[in-house]
Amino acid sequence: MLDTGPLSEIPEISLFHQPAPSRIQRASDLALAYDTALNAAWRGEDAPAAFFVWLSAHRCTTIQRPAGPPDAVSPLGAGGRGIAWYDVPGAIVGIIPGLPWCYLIPIGAVPPEGD
Repeated sequence: MLDTGPLSEIPEISLFHQPAPSRIQRASDLALAYDTALNAAWRGEDAPAAFFVWLSAHRCTTIQRPAGPPDAVSPLGAGGRGIAWYDVPGAIVGIIPGLPWCYLIPIGAVPPEGD
């Protein structure tokens, strides 16, 4: 039988080891920031709460789904519904299937740090 030692000695393997961007410039930046915060929340950290409060302040009900495929996706976002992120002029739009609102984040927005 293979002895792997205590679980604490097994290195964490994650796609989210790169730091989230300090300024949001494109949909992929926002998807990374969202996924990083979600990953930290699943680990039981408190810091991501500030990110989700910040994001919720950017809800919008007047934007329609942009045409074409999303520029980035957070597949586990919104309780598993997923969030499709679109680059639009001057902003990033986040669409959650089945909801009457979206996220509208201006280019250059600075999310709170989650250290």
